[in-house]
Amino acid sequence: MCYSTAVSFTSAVVLTGGGLACLKRMGSFNPSNGVFPLLPLLFGIQQGIEGVVWWSLGTHDPEILRMSALGFLFFSHVIWPFAIPFSCYLAEPLHKHKGLFLLMTLLGAVFALSTYTPLLLNPGWLVVSEVHHSLVYRTTLLYDAVLPRPVVTVAYTLVVLLPLLLSVRLAYRFLGLLMLLAAILTAAMFKLAFISVWCFFAALISLYIYYIVVVQAEAEIGSTL
Repeated sequence: MCYSTAVSFTSAVVLTGGGLACLKRMGSFNPSNGVFPLLPLLFGIQQGIEGVVWWSLGTHDPEILRMSALGFLFFSHVIWPFAIPFSCYLAEPLHKHKGLFLLMTLLGAVFALSTYTPLLLNPGWLVVSEVHHSLVYRTTLLYDAVLPRPVVTVAYTLVVLLPLLLSVRLAYRFLGLLMLLAAILTAAMFKLAFISVWCFFAALISLYIYYIVVVQAEAEIGSTL
């Protein structure tokens, strides 16, 4: 995220606390919610890892920098494009949407394998730097020879957001809308640091998950009594 180590670690504490509170209120695991109850906690861990990225930039330790950057990108390149559409698939009662969401899940898995694995095998394909108080993750992708990077970015955004925006659940659609607006704002103002800044905005928005999996669930239960 932009600004500093302190901002990343502070957001990590807030998100982790909110995530733990969410899990405590949830009680037993409900498969139909997928990973949504875990999102604030997972985003908190990701922000904590990015705090380590900031710290390692200051210490000029290339090994810690690479490992922490790979840890951050594991969330952005593997967990989010797979887990979010898969969770929408599990939560979706309409059969016609479930097929599309399953396709998005498979595309997310392909994206994860094809973008993250090469970064593990080729150290030179990942370079992290600070530009205008933001972290920039410069990566080399297998798609670079055939597709412009903006096309890949749009495809990634669609895989993550389309299932949310098309979900039959109003709360999920609202979450997707918030994340879409955050993506547009990030692309307009923080183009070079899109991955870092959008993940930060998405992390803050993920606190809305508490409403989705706790408040709304309780309201639905109350309406059936």
